[in-house]
Amino acid sequence: YNCEQYIKECLDSVVLQNKIPFEVICIDDGSTDNSLEVIKSYQKNHDCISIISKPNEGLSVARNTGLMYAHGIYVQFLDSDDMLETGALDRLYQVSKELDLDVLFFNAKTIYDNESLRNSFPQYNTYYVTKADLSHPSRGLDLLVSMQEHGEYRAPVWQQFYKRSFMLEKGLVFERYILHEDNLFTFLCLCKANLAARINEGLYCRRIRQDSIMTSTVKFKNVYGYLRCYMGMLKQI
Repeated sequence: YNCEQYIKECLDSVVLQNKIPFEVICIDDGSTDNSLEVIKSYQKNHDCISIISKPNEGLSVARNTGLMYAHGIYVQFLDSDDMLETGALDRLYQVSKELDLDVLFFNAKTIYDNESLRNSFPQYNTYYVTKADLSHPSRGLDLLVSMQEHGEYRAPVWQQFYKRSFMLEKGLVFERYILHEDNLFTFLCLCKANLAARINEGLYCRRIRQDSIMTSTVKFKNVYGYLRCYMGMLKQI
């Protein structure tokens, strides 16, 4: 949604740097800038790109829409202001297939749009980097416990690589119309996964920018989103 400044770099990181066959599903969530035009220009040169335009309903509904149209064996979520590292999909596919994983967690590095943001949000500088060796496949619940015990549990769904058949079988979708939906989705995913693991490899590039969900002033909708996630967790338990 409204990421014309970043979407080119985002798409480049996918279409130019991975070798395995893949599809790129772009959900235009009612953008009012030139994001859609940028994506259309890429589509002319890359057959793997499909575009779905819809009214603005937020990130949860956008992700659910993408899942409806996905055909691949695996799913990777990518925010339009972020990037994949070189060869990320190739590496994630290799490990997930070799270990027959339902979900694979991995690391991400952080970039800031400017020094002011770096000074205002220093907690994100190394937040997405983990160190404990949890690469051996285990039940999802056991991985959840291990990550929590090491203080390294991270909820962002773009830091995970999913087997799509697992998501369909377990009916995993995002809670609609709330913020911070990753917290519930990741928890449910780990509760249901037969085999999960984490590799401490930086395969994603997370951008910290002005006026994003993570840098905006906390409002009622933020608190409400966390409350809904908490209620969903209790229901699962």
